[in-house]
Amino acid sequence: AASDVYKRQVQQCKSEWAGYGIEALFSPLDPEQTLGGGVGAYARQPNRIVELKPKTAKLRSLLASGRVGMYGVDIGHTGQAIFFVVYGWTGGETNTKVAARTGDICSAILAEQLLYPGVPMCIAGDINCLPSSLPHLCQLLSPQCGWTDLGAIASFWGGTDHQGTCRAPNSDTYNRRDVMIVNATFFGLVHSFYLEHDLFDVHATLTIEFNTQSDMGIKQNKMPKSMASQLEELFEESLGEEVNQNSRDLK
Repeated sequence: AASDVYKRQVQQCKSEWAGYGIEALFSPLDPEQTLGGGVGAYARQPNRIVELKPKTAKLRSLLASGRVGMYGVDIGHTGQAIFFVVYGWTGGETNTKVAARTGDICSAILAEQLLYPGVPMCIAGDINCLPSSLPHLCQLLSPQCGWTDLGAIASFWGGTDHQGTCRAPNSDTYNRRDVMIVNATFFGLVHSFYLEHDLFDVHATLTIEFNTQSDMGIKQNKMPKSMASQLEELFEESLGEEVNQNSRDLK
């Protein structure tokens, strides 16, 4: 079965990468496809990574789609960040119904991110359309929410704004489909951002370098049990008292 092939490939990949000090996490595949979709994340030692369980029912329900994952990852030596990894449905640039399915993921992330005030967060992945085609993503990018599309302001770090990231086979044209969109806390940690087109045939590699000397405003503080069960060892001594209080309020 295709699922068995995928599981074997995942285990092979994890075992091989472990030899290089890399821990990798993978989502299920898209159940609507034979072998397609799927997202993941990895971290190299001593950085840690953990798959997080969303607090909102809507985002939890989308994890089985093979189109979104939520991960906690060490950044530098001073703290952690939450990454929402997204793989939008193909064809969203021309088909509004397809784009709306990816938009549903963005809607879920919009609701989820409200529950982690002060925590660095990033949406990363291939959205398979322009950010402007996703209303809830545009809402995150509004002044009220304060998120930033790093690729849209790449000139801030010496790059090219709105640079294309994806080139289909047999095409000379790059389209902008891959994004890294961050909240204000995360943005304060970004030292540089750039694209590389030479590592893979189709997609560019988007890279962030962190300013690990930045004051993340994170205290050493134990999480209450209701949060520790989600964030496990990764966040249990890292998020500030204001997050603890918010978590207690949400019980």
